[in-house]
Amino acid sequence: MDKHLLIERIKQSDKSAFNELFIHYYSRLCRFAYVILHCEHTAEEVVQDTFVKLWEKRKSISILGNLDSYLFVSVRNASLNSVKYASNRKNNFASDELMKEPESEPFNQEVFLKRLHIALEKLPEQCRIIYFLKNMEGLTQDEIAQYLNLSPKTIENQLKIAMLKLREMLYQYKHTFYNGYE
Repeated sequence: MDKHLLIERIKQSDKSAFNELFIHYYSRLCRFAYVILHCEHTAEEVVQDTFVKLWEKRKSISILGNLDSYLFVSVRNASLNSVKYASNRKNNFASDELMKEPESEPFNQEVFLKRLHIALEKLPEQCRIIYFLKNMEGLTQDEIAQYLNLSPKTIENQLKIAMLKLREMLYQYKHTFYNGYE
């Protein structure tokens, strides 16, 4: 898919080009928005709104750099705006009690994944987004830097922070986790 040609076709109101763009990016952008919003429905709404705005502004849109970066930054900004204006948002994730189970229990993958999920949710927002892009989307540090308009060094530092915080939060489970997989 030639992304520059696709954008030019969209500027000319080519609905099939827009549909191709939507199909190519929708699920990735929803997963990305979910990392920020913690709500699948809201993430889908934010991504759909982003595409609606893209279509509405198609004739005047100017994407100077990378299309991927443009879309991810647009969704990030829309997601952050959604969080900013949301009132009394409920946390849909399990309580901290899952993190307090005794260390002596045998390794349980389901419990570990729940603990990992809780730990990921507790990461600072930028760390969580970068960790998600690196480990869930498989992007390189340079690609993440380009998508988020940050320096590669910032990405490297944020990944280190994420790993340190995850390690710290999962420390009590670490022993049984490693013993189960060595």
